[in-house]
Amino acid sequence: MTFPVTGPTTNDVQAVQDGIDSKDPDVLLQGTFNFGTGSVKVKVDHPLTIRGDLSSGKKPTITGGGGVFTTGMLAGTAYPAIDVIAPGQSVTIQDLHFIDPTVNAIMIEAVDILVISGCTIDGVLPATVKQADGTSFSTAVGILAALTSSGRLTITGNDIDIGASAQHRTLGIAILQSGQRGVIVDLTVTGNKVTNVTGFGMDFRNIEGLAAIEGNTIVMGTEYNPNVLVTGIRCLGVGIYVVRGNTIDCGFERSAGIRLHTTPLVASDGETGTTVDNNQITMSLPSGAVPDDRNAGIQLRGNVWGKIVSNNTILGSARAALSLILDVQTSLQSGGTPGANTLDGNHHENFSPILADIVVETGVTDTQIVAPAKFLDSKSCLAGTIADFGKNTAVTGDYCRPDGTPFKPKKPQGPSDRPDKRPPR
Repeated sequence: MTFPVTGPTTNDVQAVQDGIDSKDPDVLLQGTFNFGTGSVKVKVDHPLTIRGDLSSGKKPTITGGGGVFTTGMLAGTAYPAIDVIAPGQSVTIQDLHFIDPTVNAIMIEAVDILVISGCTIDGVLPATVKQADGTSFSTAVGILAALTSSGRLTITGNDIDIGASAQHRTLGIAILQSGQRGVIVDLTVTGNKVTNVTGFGMDFRNIEGLAAIEGNTIVMGTEYNPNVLVTGIRCLGVGIYVVRGNTIDCGFERSAGIRLHTTPLVASDGETGTTVDNNQITMSLPSGAVPDDRNAGIQLRGNVWGKIVSNNTILGSARAALSLILDVQTSLQSGGTPGANTLDGNHHENFSPILADIVVETGVTDTQIVAPAKFLDSKSCLAGTIADFGKNTAVTGDYCRPDGTPFKPKKPQGPSDRPDKRPPR
């Protein structure tokens, strides 16, 4: 059975909530809805689809929704326009058009199987939210998952334009593990477009399961928040991340197009099973901007171990096309250095580095660098430049040092300080 809901109504939030609570498996939204500062909760004990009626040639619109609680025990906590709390159930949200929700359009707290597809999010209004440690910051997120139970999520074919200024920390899609080990998320994020964010286009943290992040387009915009590691796609902590075939434009002096990073939650684990391949990244560094060591097309940061980064194309200008760098230990960072990673067949011949095409920072160990096939024996330094401050870096191909002299790897410096195998889980 289908439960149709046609807006506007005298109370749009209640009308949509009634459809969700009707026990019908299919809720069909038609027309326009104004949620104001309201929110609907998807708390169901059966499979449910909430979808837009496209018979008019356009998606139904939901204006507003979401906000921040101002009183009581939840004061300072954000709530979304649509909140999914359906452990053990299957939920689909498709073909809806959100306009200016506050803080975030869709939040997922618990679900077995979730699909979000074909939705448009036009602007998310930032607001100040409180963290568990009592600090607060202003943020806006298009789609947010903060799961307290394992689940399988598919987020595909959505168009998310956040839009906010630099003082706000904004994200397009964020998948955050709850902090509990054993909460495993299997994730597919494909064919989405994210624009105008100041923090992260897509942010994945400690999912523990498999994440396929493929075929997305991210254009970061013109403003960034200086208090975060601004990144097009960030994969942080434990998980098997496959980052493939994405197109990213990221132009800030502290930013990276793709960043693999670790977290103090599970510092000894590093990241597991991750590959980054066949992405195209444009680093559109503003004229006169001075980049720091966070600035690279692709960066491996902290205890990132045994990863393969291959066949990517990096364009534009930044401190480096690819960099590997230690992470200083703080309350927010686990510290550690990359080790035994492979950079294979990446193209940066049309990239303009500030320091070098590839930068291997002090403390990084056992990096394997292999040029694209056409530059293996060209004898003309055409593969690019390498600034190597690491230990036991092995290079195959026609690379030079930044001063133009042919790259000759340093003599082995003895056994690496890192173990022969990844630290035990």
